[in-house]
Amino acid sequence: MASEVPLIELNADADEETLADAVTGVEVVIFCAETVSPAHRLRARKGAPPILARVVEAARRARVGRLVHVSTADVFGPDHNARINEKSVVKPAHAYERLKLAEEEWLLENAADLEPVILRPARVFGEGEDWITPRLMAAMVRGRVWLPAGGRAKQTFVAAEDVGRACLAASDRGRPGHRYLVGGFDSTWRDFLVSAARAVGFAADIASVPYDIAFLRALGVETMTPEGAIVWPGTYAVDVIAKPRYYDDSYSRRELTWSPSVGSLEQDIPAMTPWLNRLPEVASALAQAPLQTGATSPPGR
Repeated sequence: MASEVPLIELNADADEETLADAVTGVEVVIFCAETVSPAHRLRARKGAPPILARVVEAARRARVGRLVHVSTADVFGPDHNARINEKSVVKPAHAYERLKLAEEEWLLENAADLEPVILRPARVFGEGEDWITPRLMAAMVRGRVWLPAGGRAKQTFVAAEDVGRACLAASDRGRPGHRYLVGGFDSTWRDFLVSAARAVGFAADIASVPYDIAFLRALGVETMTPEGAIVWPGTYAVDVIAKPRYYDDSYSRRELTWSPSVGSLEQDIPAMTPWLNRLPEVASALAQAPLQTGATSPPGR
């Protein structure tokens, strides 16, 4: 976004004085902080996370004209067998999905004076993603990676920079109180990993594990994990990889007069390669070149 408009970037842990100074005199606040991490075992709760409530109050005191909130398309849940659009039924199943939907509802109910606009991006990928990509890349450089349902379920991916561009479009042309899907292109996790491995310099060895087995194993891991601790793979991660999550964002493209600039994995993976090379387990494997690949047992065995 910084290349398009004057931008003040603020960390989520900024103190009250810094936050107040940052929002003074600005027209739009774009809230894209990670309020909850999908990498952790979560429990659904009502209300707003403290950081969102703080930003809303600071924006209100500064008389900010608009607040754009970056949520997630995962609020629709994992159990859709057709392409999802803005009129599809919202059916969140996992704690993360329910928490993000609760954020949206709280914002619309409590911050109408800030003309809130909500964006629901599809599967965001790019440098700095710290949940799925680093873990699957680490598994691949150690040997065979086992994906639930083979990672062949259709997904809509969107590049992080395109989400930024959608935020700018929502700032200018979004309708207050409306929610917009933000998509990019359709692919699969399997294709993503094959492209990423090729860019780094090794062949991906991907095998399939039945969904039910992967889900039950993840449920066991999750049950034994304390609330708030990192869980991998949890049931949410299994559903993200194994179940179709693909979206029709034609409404938002028309309403916001916006379209993505990245239309395929092959277009953006080269720019991600330096970051992929720096991932700790990938960097360690590259230091022992040539990469050694070998089979491992599937999850649960």
